[in-house]
Amino acid sequence: MFGTVILPVRRGILATAYGRVRPEAASGDLAGAVRRALASFAEGRPFVRVVEPEEVALHAVVGTNRVVLGARADAARGVVVAVAAIDNLVKGAAGQALRAGAAADPARGVEDLEVQVLELEGSGEAGQAPAQDHHIP
Repeated sequence: MFGTVILPVRRGILATAYGRVRPEAASGDLAGAVRRALASFAEGRPFVRVVEPEEVALHAVVGTNRVVLGARADAARGVVVAVAAIDNLVKGAAGQALRAGAAADPARGVEDLEVQVLELEGSGEAGQAPAQDHHIP
């Protein structure tokens, strides 16, 4: 099951997904298996950051190409709940085009783009208040 949260924010998506675990999988160290699966998924993906579920927040991804993921396992109920945050304006078609243009060095190209986007947002164009830099170190 997958669901998004509607919030009064300019940009960003918080998503929650949960699923039932097969009984044979729930009998072992389910929490450890979930942590290992997330770490394995994030390995080699410079824009994926795995954190505790309570730490997943929009401020960590706004203006970036990053996704922040967290998950919690409940072995007694046989359920895993995962939460994620992304900046939907960066993850759209425009973001894809910019990443394609930076294909020679994707991480460097998108990092440079993030700074440029934040500078544009901070200019106060169209009557908008300047944006804050929410860059993850």
